[in-house]
Amino acid sequence: STITPTATITPTETMTSTITLTFTYSPTLTPGAGGDITLKFMTTDTNATSNSPHPWFQLYNDDISSLDLSTVEIKYWYFYETGWGGSTPSEQSVIDYTGKFPSGNNITSSTIHSIVSGSFGDNQDRYLKITFNSGAGSIAQGEYVQIQSRFNKTDWSDYDQGDDWSFAGYSTFTDWDKITV
Repeated sequence: STITPTATITPTETMTSTITLTFTYSPTLTPGAGGDITLKFMTTDTNATSNSPHPWFQLYNDDISSLDLSTVEIKYWYFYETGWGGSTPSEQSVIDYTGKFPSGNNITSSTIHSIVSGSFGDNQDRYLKITFNSGAGSIAQGEYVQIQSRFNKTDWSDYDQGDDWSFAGYSTFTDWDKITV
């Protein structure tokens, strides 16, 4: 994610200027370690309200060199709504499947996932973090990794996906730049 200062110059009648810095929070897709990558996103739960968001990702290596997956981190940004009766139940994340393509090699056991909380700007206070251990290996140019993930609160209360920065109701894999890589 990046924070970009923007200078605004305001002329006044006494011929002085005031400079105001405005910071804009912009988590965006960035080049991966050692080269360029493309992220495609879809969800198997396109409803605005869900008790178990299902963000799925395809991460493509567009570089000429191999991409070591242990250097990659994916952040899916969202907002946590309180649970039933205003409670704040804990959350859990699940990786149902991770595979390298076109080979189809299953690397689910080498995929690490967690939910990180904090204050990240744009009213986002959580992200689903996905990384890989060394057992995931690497992907060559033109290859990709597909990750099928989901998360929920332990009381299964709803999330409002409509206010989640990374959410889009894509039911097929689509280029998406609101997930940080």
